[in-house]
Amino acid sequence: MTSQHGTMELSVEERGLEFESLRAELAALRRENVRLEQQQKKEIRYIREKVDQLLQTIGTCPLKSEELDDEHLIALDPIGIVSETFSQILDHLRYTNHQLGQARDEIAAIFHAAAAGILVLDPSRQILSYNRKLQEFFLIAGQDALGCQCSEAICGRQEKMSECVFEKVIASGHGEHRSDILFGDRHYDVVGMPITGSDGILSQIVLVYNDITEQKASEAALRTALAEARDARGKLDAILHSVSDPLIVVDAHHRVVLVNRAAEDLLGICLHQPLGRALRKAMAEPLLAGTALLSGAADRLEFALLDQGRERFFQARTSSLREGNEGVAGTVILLHEVTREREVERMKSEFVSTAAHELQTPLTAIIGFAELLLSDDPLPAEVRRESLQFVHQKAERLSLLVDDLLDVGSLEAGRELELTLDVADINLLLRRVIRSFDLHSSRHQFELNLPEEPLYVRIDHRRIAKVLENIIGNAIKYSPAGGLIQISGGLEGGNYEVAITDQGIGMSAEQRERVFERFYRGDASDTSLGGTGLGMSIARHNIEAHGGRIWVESRQGEGSRVHFQLPLG
Repeated sequence: MTSQHGTMELSVEERGLEFESLRAELAALRRENVRLEQQQKKEIRYIREKVDQLLQTIGTCPLKSEELDDEHLIALDPIGIVSETFSQILDHLRYTNHQLGQARDEIAAIFHAAAAGILVLDPSRQILSYNRKLQEFFLIAGQDALGCQCSEAICGRQEKMSECVFEKVIASGHGEHRSDILFGDRHYDVVGMPITGSDGILSQIVLVYNDITEQKASEAALRTALAEARDARGKLDAILHSVSDPLIVVDAHHRVVLVNRAAEDLLGICLHQPLGRALRKAMAEPLLAGTALLSGAADRLEFALLDQGRERFFQARTSSLREGNEGVAGTVILLHEVTREREVERMKSEFVSTAAHELQTPLTAIIGFAELLLSDDPLPAEVRRESLQFVHQKAERLSLLVDDLLDVGSLEAGRELELTLDVADINLLLRRVIRSFDLHSSRHQFELNLPEEPLYVRIDHRRIAKVLENIIGNAIKYSPAGGLIQISGGLEGGNYEVAITDQGIGMSAEQRERVFERFYRGDASDTSLGGTGLGMSIARHNIEAHGGRIWVESRQGEGSRVHFQLPLG
């Protein structure tokens, strides 16, 4: 059918068919849409699951559906973000691996370049790693010890140690140390350290071996050197202490480096006080003589020191210390005390003067009486007899003086006194000597206390008589106003002891100490007392030659008592 406008119109039937076709196509589209929606949900769920897996892998919380719907999930492109993140992570991992590789190489270089041997073990003693130095210490060239037991590869035939460092680390779980382990002829210092995993379980033990053989040798050499130094120092100290004279050592700059005990006592200073100081500043003014020696002004110099009011004389002498060809390294100054020598020289001078007087007086008398006896004038018999007696007495006095001089000459020469020993009654000898003094000394009274019965002693009769005469003569001489002189004798502890006591002027402590010195006279200024200063010295030598001893008890103004003992055997 055609409309008035020329358009063909569909019939009702045709229209119905077209409507059915459209409805069928719409239903198909709906089914396709449902399928597509289901497919899309499936894909989104898959994407969400995979994204969640990736996020968990990189340590990020998974996506939540209530926080991000499907539409925004697609728009966000999480896969792109995760991919980019993974790309950055991979780049960082590559950089980290590069850094780790460098660190590993550096550690390996240090590991193998270390001067100590390093050994890495697992808890079963299996060797995991070791460096070149350890191989040099313990392994044969070319030997591969990886995987071996350390007891076999390292210790080998070495006897099992009482304290294995590995076992100590296993037992304690802490670092351990052993200071000296001997492998063959080498000494090692061993340190063991544990390595634990993240679970706290011991996984590895590192042992570090330091070769201390040279150190031990050096220590032994040092100990030897120290022992030698101590020995040398001990010898030097012994030498210094054995030197009785004050000794001072200075360096090339005249600084004090050493003084001995005698110098300390002399100078009154602490032993270490002057060390390092210049000699001129360290020593007292009188010792500046030493600087004159150091300057070459003199090779020997004498000076005096006032010690507690007593003048002491010293001679200072020097000796140079040299170090190879390097010249003078220092100087030794030795201070030798010559007080005794000067005193002896003075006493000898006085003795010569006194001896001349002692000789001159009797000689003058002898010559005078000899001339009288030789004269042509007749002399009465009594005068002639008295003159001869006087000449005889003076000659005896000269003989005694000559005997003293001969004894002194023997003692000065170091010879012992010659004794003519014989058995004699010592009590009878004492009585005879006292009787001779009693007859010639009218101003003194003598009191003799002796046993009645005789007592025989083996002695040199002449020398003991001379001892008694010297002691009693001194008692008379130093009791100028007279007084009582007591002589006693008797047995005392297996000896015969004689004591002679006077009431004279007595002696000071210094006089008592020096009374037995040769040429010493208690009061040399009083020439009226006479004497040569030899009597008591010779008396001591005579008594000691008999095996006895002699001593003096005295106080000034209270008289003196002289004792001597003679052995009975």
